[in-house]
Amino acid sequence: MQSFRGVIKYIFLMPLVEIGLKLTLHYPIRALFLKILGAKIGKNTVIYDIKLLHYCEGSIRNLIIGNNVYIAPNVTIDLRDKVIIKDNVTISPNVLILTHVNSHNKLSKLYPFRKAKVTIKENSWICASSTILCGTTIGKMSVIGACSLVREDVKPYTLVAGVPAKKIREFKN
Repeated sequence: MQSFRGVIKYIFLMPLVEIGLKLTLHYPIRALFLKILGAKIGKNTVIYDIKLLHYCEGSIRNLIIGNNVYIAPNVTIDLRDKVIIKDNVTISPNVLILTHVNSHNKLSKLYPFRKAKVTIKENSWICASSTILCGTTIGKMSVIGACSLVREDVKPYTLVAGVPAKKIREFKN
């Protein structure tokens, strides 16, 4: 019975979400569409053209966005596990947020399946073309430099950059 439900999800939910996100041209309508599908989205949130991954294996309910959040075009969010974006966060274009690691070949012995939530805390800024890996928390008032790969937690009031992201400096509280 469970596999039948999974097939029904793929057949009906995936096209509905993909078409709905493409047709909702204005960000207030896109936010409303995501709310109807089960996401929790706060007030004054701007969501441009985003791509959602694995919302059938996980759930669109895994997407939790606070108030006054700005998500720029071409952001990809993996919903295999929870993605929690707190208030006043800015996510720049081409950012990738992953909540799982999975290899379907011989490498799966070295890199077994793993999923974990991603949390981006208040007043943080994720700069363009950065990647946030599963299980990470971006601390309050932190900045992730452009083209960075975040694979570990980022402390509050910190600027990190690079591949992998390393601390550049701390801000005063």
